[in-house]
Amino acid sequence: MKTKDIGSLSKLVDSHGNKQRALHKLKCSRQHLNRMIRGYKQQGKAFFVHGNRGRKPPSATITQRSIDPGHCIRFKNSFFLPHNSNGRPVHLFPKAKALVIQALDGSLFASVNDRMYALKEVPKHAPPAVHNTSPKQFVKPKKIYIPPMSHPWRIASFGKFAQSQSHRPLEDF
Repeated sequence: MKTKDIGSLSKLVDSHGNKQRALHKLKCSRQHLNRMIRGYKQQGKAFFVHGNRGRKPPSATITQRSIDPGHCIRFKNSFFLPHNSNGRPVHLFPKAKALVIQALDGSLFASVNDRMYALKEVPKHAPPAVHNTSPKQFVKPKKIYIPPMSHPWRIASFGKFAQSQSHRPLEDF
């Protein structure tokens, strides 16, 4: 409940004000308003403080870690790399402070500089290469020489080719 609402409720109790106006201002039911008035008379402002205030939530564990030089966070003997909402890895500055949050379902998140990132585990060993048994040598392709049209044998060979074609006039060659 907001402090402004608590102030209007205390004014209602102290001055025996109009409940109808308080209902309209607080936007609650008559039964709820009567319960709040009863609680305020018995406990004062402490009635409006939530019972779980100051407790850690049972659904998550929160621990503080720092980013290592490899942009990873070490948590429970494993390394995790932060990823943004698009699934891309995020490289943060080393020694930056991060809060690691482990949810009840086991998913891990990190909060760094008021931004949340999902944590994905970095594999301890690289998977073995399946198709690469030996390194392939890069073979540089040979340059193919294409002679210019002014080359002597090029003109002669084209002339032979033109004579073999019956539909071509021979006047040009």
